[in-house]
Amino acid sequence: CADYDSSYVTANDTTMACSQVPSSEVGGLTCWSCVACGSEYQYTTSNCPSPKILGKDLCNGKASTCSCPATVTCGTGLTCKTKCDSNCIECNTCPNEGTLSTCPTGYACSYEECSKKYYITGCATNYVDVEACYTSGGVNYGAPSAWTAANMGL
Repeated sequence: CADYDSSYVTANDTTMACSQVPSSEVGGLTCWSCVACGSEYQYTTSNCPSPKILGKDLCNGKASTCSCPATVTCGTGLTCKTKCDSNCIECNTCPNEGTLSTCPTGYACSYEECSKKYYITGCATNYVDVEACYTSGGVNYGAPSAWTAANMGL
């Protein structure tokens, strides 16, 4: 190989960045053209933590890139499940609004299938103690005289 080019070698040197020379250029031989690894080849599995992806371009067992997967935007009501460098790469599939195992008396609730829990959406229709419903649990809609279906979200 060195007869064709003094920098050509007969074996792939894993401590360097090598590419195979087309055999038609070197009389049918298997030759490699190698150059020293650049400083950009610095990433290994030990310094490129998941969920980051180690590049496939290796030199002396090290890659020149360590990058995050593609980022995503979560839909309305969904939150980010997994981040990479402060960017979201995976969304929760459940809004997790439900926190209650049952719907309390006097409240209207919705059941969230994914969390298998209920969440309060308002007061039950014709509930006798409407004032208690709208002033408990940290929710206070003001004096009952000011209540309208619109300002109570009904």
